[in-house]
Amino acid sequence: MLWLLYGSNGWIGERCREILQMAGQKVVSGKRITSLKDVEDDVVTHKPDRVICAIGRTYGDTIPNIDYLEKPGILEINLRDNLLAPLYIAQATTQGANLLSSIPTLYFGSGCIYEYSDPNNLSHPFEETDPPNFFGSAYSAVKSATDQLINGYPHVLNADSSWITLEFDFYFSSARIRMPIYDDPSPRDFITKILGYRKITSLPNSMTVMSDILPLLLALTHEGKFGGRVNACNKGWVDHDWILKKYAEKTGEKLDYVLEPINEQKERLAARRSNNTLSTDKLDHWTKILPFETKKLYYAPIVLPELTKSIEDICAQRALMFSTTDSTVTRNLLVTGGCGFIGSNFINHWLKKYPNDTVINIDRLDPCSNSENIDTSVSTKYKLVAASINNKDLVLHLMKQYQVTHLVHFAGSCHETATLNPTNPYAATKAAAEFLVKSYGESFKLNYVRNDNI
Repeated sequence: MLWLLYGSNGWIGERCREILQMAGQKVVSGKRITSLKDVEDDVVTHKPDRVICAIGRTYGDTIPNIDYLEKPGILEINLRDNLLAPLYIAQATTQGANLLSSIPTLYFGSGCIYEYSDPNNLSHPFEETDPPNFFGSAYSAVKSATDQLINGYPHVLNADSSWITLEFDFYFSSARIRMPIYDDPSPRDFITKILGYRKITSLPNSMTVMSDILPLLLALTHEGKFGGRVNACNKGWVDHDWILKKYAEKTGEKLDYVLEPINEQKERLAARRSNNTLSTDKLDHWTKILPFETKKLYYAPIVLPELTKSIEDICAQRALMFSTTDSTVTRNLLVTGGCGFIGSNFINHWLKKYPNDTVINIDRLDPCSNSENIDTSVSTKYKLVAASINNKDLVLHLMKQYQVTHLVHFAGSCHETATLNPTNPYAATKAAAEFLVKSYGESFKLNYVRNDNI
């Protein structure tokens, strides 16, 4: 399947490309959009099966947040990137004179379009059908308009919608992202941002852990049967103070910040900030009915993850990342074939003996493997990735994401009828692997332990 990606150089766009390539999809970048014709030309040239709009403007110059959009003369940029570009994409991918059928499209919108009269009254999480009621910033005002207009294009998944509408045979999804959190620290990561603030206004909010939600949104778009707005957030809510306390607890870092009432924050900032909780019932329902094979293709979660659990895991990961480099303290293991007989025994032993170590198990779950061979009750640091190690991009991604310190390789097919015959493929590949690993040991001084039959 060919995906046309707009905003491919942004934080969300880069991660979309990475996940799509791991799933074996072809990705092409769209040109810079200045008019409807730019998108129409891209569609004619590339003939995409799916389109993604990850275009948006939230900062600029030396201002790292939406206060940038309050500056004089910036309205044109705000309208161009946050309103016109998404609408051009929606129009160009709609069934019409140039298209026999609409192209399923994913648009990354914003959930920062609501507020409560009492910010601590959470009796009504905002649903996809609720009209925007927060216009306290130039960013939110324009995104609110885009949200309403995009809803007129049923083929767009606004990763912000009404329930699935099966009478349409094309879908535009609008995904409402809120306060995005990434696995790794970065300038656009919400945790990284608030760690840099001295004054914190702590209020309940829905949030989006991108490693949970992004694969799910891409899987929904791949399926091509989901459209409209959807609140693209994890289940539940947290406040800023809870995150900072959890981070300090996991990392041992002493944080220096003070809590600031919202009325004082309003006086200090150029633009007001939206604080709200969003209903995730719709995304939860979509997650449940999305076919398992599509979830597996994109490594999407089986159920909608809880926000508190995901944030705790990320804080624990960062604690390992920033901890001492002495590998005798904590290790991050990538184990291949860990659901087989030998691999599962190794993992069970390791988790019990070293419960603070992180163990990532990648196994394609052949009939001879069973995920239930692993006793996960002894450690919270275990993660199973159901995939083949032939997926090089995925393996490299896992090694980078989890800062892997040790690799333990058990994956292999040994179910041969005559394994002692030296001419069979099993023996031949094992012999080749033996010489390859030995050469790495001699040439690059790679430390390795041989555990093989003869």
